[in-house]
Amino acid sequence: PARPVTRFEVRHTVGPADPMRVADVPDAARVHDGLPEALEDNIRRYGLHYFKIKVGGKVDADLARMRRIWEVLPQDPETVITFDANEAYADLRVFEEFIRRFEKELPGMFQHTSYIEQPLPRALTLDPSTSGMIKKISQRKLLLIDEADGSVDAFKRAHAIGYAGTSHKNCKGFFKSLLNRVRVVHYNEQQKPAFQSAEDLQNLAIAPLHQDFVTVGMLGLNNCERNGHHLNRGLAFVSPRDKESIARHHTDLYEKRGDEWYVKIRAGKVDCGSLQCPGFGVMDEPDWGSMEDMRRWTLRCFPA
Repeated sequence: PARPVTRFEVRHTVGPADPMRVADVPDAARVHDGLPEALEDNIRRYGLHYFKIKVGGKVDADLARMRRIWEVLPQDPETVITFDANEAYADLRVFEEFIRRFEKELPGMFQHTSYIEQPLPRALTLDPSTSGMIKKISQRKLLLIDEADGSVDAFKRAHAIGYAGTSHKNCKGFFKSLLNRVRVVHYNEQQKPAFQSAEDLQNLAIAPLHQDFVTVGMLGLNNCERNGHHLNRGLAFVSPRDKESIARHHTDLYEKRGDEWYVKIRAGKVDCGSLQCPGFGVMDEPDWGSMEDMRRWTLRCFPA
């Protein structure tokens, strides 16, 4: 884009075991740390409108769970849903049945769905013999590769088969994402639908989270999968010096609640303008001296 995007919709991941309602979490099992512990909690706290839902490859079970989730999601035009099968549909015919029943049994949810991520195992994804059925399914709902995007030409091969999208993740290669951005523009100029998405749940602050946001902005995307920060108590795992850096430079992205810093989400969005700085989103040198060797940490926290 002419200028990088600096405001993003947070696409909240709903995992296979995630509780839907507060009532689904027994009081004895609640953490009581002030953070949301059920999907409806998260929606109410952060004003979420973008959601990524995991499915498991079993049509009846997936649809039953999807009905429960749809009852909890905001029923308004702003709601956008994506699905991630993580290679769970090993049989293409079963996946086609899932699409058919999804559209018939949950038409409202189907209309709010943007795309379905990595439905098939990666080896089957790039099999040209699947092209006919993939192109047929893609006319009803766009499909995107993720795990199958394991080489610089994977998206090119998948697009020829009928997949319209590929995912960006910094861990899969920053320059590969830029190359795929070029392909997306090229395909769309040829009137062949193509798109990128931003997928990555657990990007820890500071450097990994900041640099992924910067890349997503460079790619011109306005939303990204992001709720892994809730697996930790804010920035409790970084040093006081690193928190001082956050307080100086990045109060658009973080807020202090009580004695800890957290990612700031307002109306489902995060502001990241301060990340447009020398250092590719990281203004100060990380506090390397405060960090512990991973092997030593593992032995200390999980002794044999």
